[in-house]
Amino acid sequence: MNMMQQLTSRAPAPVYAGPSQVARESSFPPRVIARIVTPDALVQVLEWEWPEAAEHTIVEQDLMLEQLLPPFANGAAAAFPTIAPGTNCHIGTLFLRYPGVAIKTLSQGGLTRMLRVTFSEAKKAQILKGRHVPSLAMMQTLMNLRVEAIRTVMRLLLREADNAELGSPAAATALVKLLEIELVRLLDQDLEPKAGGRLAPWQFKRVRERLEAGGERPSVSELAALCGISVRHLHRQFLNLTGVTISDYVETHLVNRAKTMLTTTSMTIKQIALAAGFEHANSFSRTFRRASGMTPMQYRQLKAGKRAITN
Repeated sequence: MNMMQQLTSRAPAPVYAGPSQVARESSFPPRVIARIVTPDALVQVLEWEWPEAAEHTIVEQDLMLEQLLPPFANGAAAAFPTIAPGTNCHIGTLFLRYPGVAIKTLSQGGLTRMLRVTFSEAKKAQILKGRHVPSLAMMQTLMNLRVEAIRTVMRLLLREADNAELGSPAAATALVKLLEIELVRLLDQDLEPKAGGRLAPWQFKRVRERLEAGGERPSVSELAALCGISVRHLHRQFLNLTGVTISDYVETHLVNRAKTMLTTTSMTIKQIALAAGFEHANSFSRTFRRASGMTPMQYRQLKAGKRAITN
């Protein structure tokens, strides 16, 4: 029996996987290529074969650091429906799944192989102690980590977990501790107060409720009044919270509303422009094309064609 087999037979793997993870992976369970157990985390090399593109909205219960391994799957995107609906970001080869935050992912099919570090409940509590829900800017950072120190430690962990003869639990334990230190440093950046502060959750909720109510496009002055702050402070605090400007956020919401009407109604483009909150059909068409890469009519025809093929 080699060292890896002795390790996994002597020490049962801690059950770190949360319910959401189990539900997500039940349809296409990963193949466990290698694993190593430490007091603070379960380190695994996993592999999936996804037959087609998939979209999931998940709230993870675990704190998981993941790194894609060659051969890389096709690119994936993430959105955060409870923080900033409709705002997407790229998922890189190294990313952190933050527990308790809904993440909507869209990924292509194909072979996916990754190194996953799932922290224990006790270690998760230590790392996240006293932290607020990350801002949109931080969540986007976590989906595409560019911290060379973390990438280096993950590479060394892969060597320990993937080497059945020479892998060392002691070395893996030390490397997990290094990961903890680097993650705390990273997450602490989101705790630093930014100039002008952030929009409070109740203020952000009022902005979203006004947009979801429909009608004419709200002015920045109207939204600032709803939040009880000046226009200048709304611009600054909204950007600090979400990482996007209030104007871009409103525009994205209106375009998404128009997309729904284009695919579910027979309204004319002019009617949709007014119903979505745009003053003129021309400005609507320009904004829509800038956001989606096609005109409203092209988008409607594309979606109609896909439905016809499906049916």
